[in-house]
Amino acid sequence: MKAIKTTPFPRLAPSVELDIWRKRSKLLKSFMKDRLVIPVSAETHIIEYSKILFISADGNYSRITLTDGSCIVCAKTLKHFEVKLLDKKFLRVHASYLVNLNHVTGLSKSDGLSIRLSNEQKIPISRTFKNQLFRNIPGA
Repeated sequence: MKAIKTTPFPRLAPSVELDIWRKRSKLLKSFMKDRLVIPVSAETHIIEYSKILFISADGNYSRITLTDGSCIVCAKTLKHFEVKLLDKKFLRVHASYLVNLNHVTGLSKSDGLSIRLSNEQKIPISRTFKNQLFRNIPGA
């Protein structure tokens, strides 16, 4: 007597499975479109770009400061994030800082040139990156 092969779930036609896979893939791409993936030791954070105030360098690590005041430290360089966020309204303003331009609320020339962010924190602007910043902020 031969055993009958059974599966707990009947398989769908290959074309239907492919269609489902494409829809899931499209949904995931749409979800990830405005988010940054940040690997941190045993977990991975998925953060909306709008929730990031700035990213600061800490040697070969980066400290990502969020709008809620929390920070995420990861083993990626600031250069890594600069390249990844090139077209996402983030701008390098200092060797140690990358800022989200959506959170810039002002510029200060007292005590050296700096940017004021939506949380009232000031980020220094270096001479190296000053011209690039002024090209991106009209009227500054």
